[in-house]
Amino acid sequence: MIHRFRRVVALLAVSDIVSSSGGNAGNTLSVDSRLSVPGTLNVGYDGTGNSLSVLSSGSVSAGGLWIGGVASSASNTVTVVAGGTITTTSSLIVGYGGSSNQITNAGRVSSPQTILGYDAGSNGNIATVATGGR
Repeated sequence: MIHRFRRVVALLAVSDIVSSSGGNAGNTLSVDSRLSVPGTLNVGYDGTGNSLSVLSSGSVSAGGLWIGGVASSASNTVTVVAGGTITTTSSLIVGYGGSSNQITNAGRVSSPQTILGYDAGSNGNIATVATGGR
């Protein structure tokens, strides 16, 4: 399933999830405008192969961003291209409980706290700052 927000301001629920139940896979959220989530935005909370893409004119602001939530979550990705931004007011967690989750930043990502691999067993999670990323 692909969700795409274009040239609108989208306000999601207090906490929003791209794939919340085990067995969910391949869901994509692409943002090329503004997306605001007051609570935590979860990408692949209990699923695999889910993704968030923040495009060149896109901006995501969230209370927190979790990429891969529970132990069974794996291979979930967030990509921020040049010109795209993600801002959190609490934390960015890559691999809260899952493995092989990834964020690649060629734009701007800002968070007061960033954690790579939170729980025991959170292995092989990756954070990459590409050329031009900050």
